[in-house]
Amino acid sequence: MYPVLALRGAYSNAGLPTHPKKTVEQEACAEVQGAWIDGVQGTMSAKPSKIAKYPRLGLELLRMGMASQKELHAVCGGLVYAAMFKRPLLGALNQVWQAIVGLDGLPRNQRFPLRREVMAEIARFLGLIPLAFSSFCQGFDSAVSASDASLGGGGFCISRGLTPYGAQQPSVR
Repeated sequence: MYPVLALRGAYSNAGLPTHPKKTVEQEACAEVQGAWIDGVQGTMSAKPSKIAKYPRLGLELLRMGMASQKELHAVCGGLVYAAMFKRPLLGALNQVWQAIVGLDGLPRNQRFPLRREVMAEIARFLGLIPLAFSSFCQGFDSAVSASDASLGGGGFCISRGLTPYGAQQPSVR
């Protein structure tokens, strides 16, 4: 039995409701938990209707050459949403976070000129958005990047195998 069918059976047995708009069955493409799953191409990406607005908003910030902290939060939050489907893209958003943090304590709605580096980073990221998808058709890589989402944190590791502790199977009771 497929895990999803078992889950649906458990919901039914417990009398728990399911939301009809959030239930997908035998669809080639569908929105699931805010992601667009394309079963034909074997990819997962940002929901098209949601991601379509962020390039427009980013271009508007570039056109104005200025933004408030609130506007930078909104636009760059959308860019981070896109990057969740291709995590290495997060490395292209460093200057914008420094700009947002630099506006702490100032009025959130007051616009300030954007530094050239911030504008270049937003423009560059807008060009990277077509790469913001995960493919289920690719193999796995032993290299992993990790970040604690701070300005100074981060890491990179390559798996060489399991430790004796990791190799132990958990006991089933």
